[in-house]
Amino acid sequence: MKRYSRYIVYLISLFIISLGASLSIKANLGTSPLICIPYVCSLISNLSVGTTSFLFSVLLILIQVILLKGGFEKRQYLQLVIGTIFSVFIDFTLFLVDFLNPTDYFSQLALLIVSCVVMAFGVLLEIKTEVVYIPGMDSL
Repeated sequence: MKRYSRYIVYLISLFIISLGASLSIKANLGTSPLICIPYVCSLISNLSVGTTSFLFSVLLILIQVILLKGGFEKRQYLQLVIGTIFSVFIDFTLFLVDFLNPTDYFSQLALLIVSCVVMAFGVLLEIKTEVVYIPGMDSL
């Protein structure tokens, strides 16, 4: 994969992963592990899911730096940029899917399954680019 096309695919993968996370939130049957803590924090703090996701990303990166010390690769600081972009994408995709409000269990389950497929496809693209993972993604 050429360098620039790899980064374009990577940005698309971030958008797709955030769309999957937003769909799981709208399904209202639980969220993906990637967005679980930021979503709960957003409910408690009244901040947007994207904002709490960014703050959580920063916390995870700080923990990585502390635990890995000298083993923390400099390229991993890109996670700050990636976490910011991902957080913006989460708020944007939540806006895009705001009209989805499944009311019965079957439609909620169907939306949750769709969210899993969408997120899995996004993660597949992200891994194929070999750029850097979303903070917290490497623990999933």
